[in-house]
Amino acid sequence: MIEEIYRHDGIMYMVYRSVPAHNIDPNNKMLNVWVAYLRSSGKNINKIFKRSDRFLFCETIKEVEIIN
Repeated sequence: MIEEIYRHDGIMYMVYRSVPAHNIDPNNKMLNVWVAYLRSSGKNINKIFKRSDRFLFCETIKEVEIIN
């Protein structure tokens, strides 16, 4: 799987899964199922975005501080 980088409010996120919105039930129980599944496979999902017709399951990319 090729991951995507998503930028929101100046913060970068690694998108581990993109799911069509029509596959998520109205009471959002499937969001929790997806998060549990992705976390069980070693992904640190800490943010979910709804972008147009898709849900993006993401991990924040931490900024690096260079120390001289």
